[in-house]
Amino acid sequence: MIGSAFFDKRLCGKWKSEKFEINGSETIIFLNIEWLDKEKKAKVTGNFDKAFFANEVLYVEYSYNTLYFFHNDYKYRAEYILALDNDSIIKCDFFIKNCFGMSGVFERKITFNRMSEEEEEKYKYVVEPKNMSRLNILKEYAEYGLENLKKTNYIYKFDEYQNMKNFIENNNLNNLVKDKKDFEIAIELMNWLCGQYKHGDIGFGGVTTPQAIMEFADKNEKRTNCRGLSIILAHLLRAYNLRAFHLTCMPYEEPFSDCHVIVSVYCESIKKWIMLDPTYNLYLKNKNGEIISADEFRECLINNDEITTNDNCHKNIFSIKNYSNYMAKNFIRLERGTSEYYGCDENDGRIILLPEKYYQNEINNFKNQQIKNDYITTKEEFWSD
Repeated sequence: MIGSAFFDKRLCGKWKSEKFEINGSETIIFLNIEWLDKEKKAKVTGNFDKAFFANEVLYVEYSYNTLYFFHNDYKYRAEYILALDNDSIIKCDFFIKNCFGMSGVFERKITFNRMSEEEEEKYKYVVEPKNMSRLNILKEYAEYGLENLKKTNYIYKFDEYQNMKNFIENNNLNNLVKDKKDFEIAIELMNWLCGQYKHGDIGFGGVTTPQAIMEFADKNEKRTNCRGLSIILAHLLRAYNLRAFHLTCMPYEEPFSDCHVIVSVYCESIKKWIMLDPTYNLYLKNKNGEIISADEFRECLINNDEITTNDNCHKNIFSIKNYSNYMAKNFIRLERGTSEYYGCDENDGRIILLPEKYYQNEINNFKNQQIKNDYITTKEEFWSD
C-alpha cells in the first residue's frame, strides 16, 4: 500500500463494464469505488450481472496509477488491475482462476465506463425488505400458481461415478452403501461427508468439481460453505444414480446478505423428494416420522406443523426453533439448475420458483438483470423429476 497522495480520486464513482463472455455466458460487472478519508483507504464494492453494490471486494491495493483487488463471487474468484484511461473510462486487466470448463487462467482486457444516474436506475436490481417477521412474510407469500407458464426438461447425465471412481474406491464408499435402499444411501453419504468436512463461511475457491472443492476445504481446516457442501453431496448421490441437485433458498429482499443451500434427492422407493442439509448433517421428519422434502418443510412452517430431526444432526450448533426461523426467511425463492452433471453448478441455466404474489408484484424489479433466469410459479413443474 502506498500513501493516499498516490490514489487518483477520479477513480471514485460507479462503473459498468462492457458486456463480455465468460465460459459461454455473457456478463457485465458493476463496481463502486470510494475513497474513505478517515481510514485513508480505498473501498470497492461490486457484483457480477446485477447493479447493486453490497459485496465488498478483498485486498484492495493502489499504486501510482493502478488499483488492484480480488472479488469472490458465488461462482468465480476474479482479480482486477484497474487503470484510469480518462475521467469516464477505466481499462482493466481481468483474471479468473479455476473456472470450470476452462484450462488455465481466464484472462481478458475489459473496459469500464462511468455510470450515469439513468444507467444506474436502468440496471437497478432491488426489492426492499419488509418490516415484518420472516414467518409472516412466508405466510403472505405462501401460495404458488396453478398454471404452468412453460415446460422444463431437467437433464441428468449421471457421469459422476466415472469421474469420481478413484475417489469413491479410495474412500470405500461402495461398501458403505452396499445393499441399502435409496434413501438410506442418501443418508449414509451425507453422514460420511459430514464426518469429513464441516461448514465454514469461506466459500469454495471458485471451483465446482467435488474433488476440487474438497481440496480447497482440506487447505482451510476441512471447511467449506453450504453451497460447497451441497455440491459435493449432490455429486455423490448422482454417482449412485440418484436424481439429486443442490437447491438455493433465498429470501424476499434483493440484494440479500445471506441465503442457504441444501440438497434435494428423489427416492424412488418412497416416491418422493427428500431434503438433506449437509451444513448440519440434517434431515427432517413430520409428525408421522416420515422424512420430508424441502417443499413439505415449507408447508410445515406455514401451517405450524410439528417437525423433528434425525438424532445425529449437529445439535451443538443447531436448534430446530432457530433453524425453522432461518429457513422461513429463505423459503421465498427457490433456485435449481436445469442440468446436472459432473462439475456443474447451474452452468446451463437455472429455474427459480416464485410464489404467485411475488411474481405478480415484485418481478418488475428484475426486468433489466443480466443473468437471464426462467421464473415459474408452479411447484409441480419445479419439483418434476
